[in-house]
Amino acid sequence: MFAQALDTQFARDVRAGLTQPEQKTLPCRYLYDEIGSALFDADNSATVPFAVSEMASKITYTGGLKGAPNKSTAVSAKVVDALGRPLAGYPVTFVIGSQSVTATTNSSGVAATQIVLTQKPGFYPLTASWAGDSGKYQGDSTSAQFSLNKK
Repeated sequence: MFAQALDTQFARDVRAGLTQPEQKTLPCRYLYDEIGSALFDADNSATVPFAVSEMASKITYTGGLKGAPNKSTAVSAKVVDALGRPLAGYPVTFVIGSQSVTATTNSSGVAATQIVLTQKPGFYPLTASWAGDSGKYQGDSTSAQFSLNKK
């Protein structure tokens, strides 16, 4: 009985929508579930809660991968959101072996600084990371191998 009543109402709504003089219409309730109808139906004043997720981000290491002990070494990385827009004003942490340094991204999303490595010559893991911004952006990190040699 409900299906018959719905079919009858549907038929009336389709006829009414198709006989309008200009733009043809069909109520959203026939195209979406209850939540979709509430969001898209202009005649509906109901509010529907929804969640906004943090946007993904990407950090790319752009500095060098070689250095010498007790010499200044440049490190840098670029942070962008999922749409490729630079993220400014965020701290980026660079870790090479057991040493770390932090720099803040500029208006181009680039964080750059220098670090003097006091470790013995060898190969060390390098990580550039940022923590994200709670409620706005997810954090990200990237890794590479850093060569600290005698030259």
